[in-house]
Amino acid sequence: MKRSTLIQLEIEQARSRLHEIANQYNGLLHPELIKQSVILDKLINQFNDKNGTKNKAD
Repeated sequence: MKRSTLIQLEIEQARSRLHEIANQYNGLLHPELIKQSVILDKLINQFNDKNGTKNKAD
């Protein structure tokens, strides 16, 4: 399986976990939610770096 496909699967899992945490703690400022958001951001950045995707706003 290609690395980019694995990262996509990890992104989907991290996104699902983010939703679960948001529902569990009923808010957007809980430390666990912020921690999971950072994990998701890192995975998205890895995916973008791997695929040569740049932020169009830069």
